[in-house]
Amino acid sequence: MDLRLTPAIAVMSVALTVSTGWAQVAAPRGYRMPTDADIAGAWQIHRAEFPTPYVVKGDFDHDGRTDEAWLFTAVKGLGWALFAFLAQANGRHHAWQLAGDPGSRLQMYGIRDVPPGCYDTTCGRGYLECPHPELKSLTLTAPAVELVQFDKARSIFWWDAKSRAFKRTWITD
Repeated sequence: MDLRLTPAIAVMSVALTVSTGWAQVAAPRGYRMPTDADIAGAWQIHRAEFPTPYVVKGDFDHDGRTDEAWLFTAVKGLGWALFAFLAQANGRHHAWQLAGDPGSRLQMYGIRDVPPGCYDTTCGRGYLECPHPELKSLTLTAPAVELVQFDKARSIFWWDAKSRAFKRTWITD
């Protein structure tokens, strides 16, 4: 199933951090950046497979600039949000909210980069009846972001150049 997602924030300023190689993006209102203190639960269990389960980078929109995706945790109580930050020519980033859940713990989820290639989808694996035009396989020509609910569902967020928006394709349910 593809979702047309809209930009959450028009443009965000960033300052590059030489020590880590990650851009410093502002967390959206109501959220904060994860810290080492947040590495607990499933994040600790899956640390070998997800060394930084809350941030990935790649050229998601295939424009030659490095983009980033971040999982943010709610400032109060439970909740999380996944944002992609597309680098612009002026050095700023355009933010897109890709997913989120106000009622679950951040550590139940992780993200990782997905290299270009062909991937079977939930539909293509025969896990469920597929409504037309659900993809049976997904061919990526640029890096993408995989959102994993540990020991459960996985989906890939990828940039669709034609619609100039991110789309979501389920890989497992």
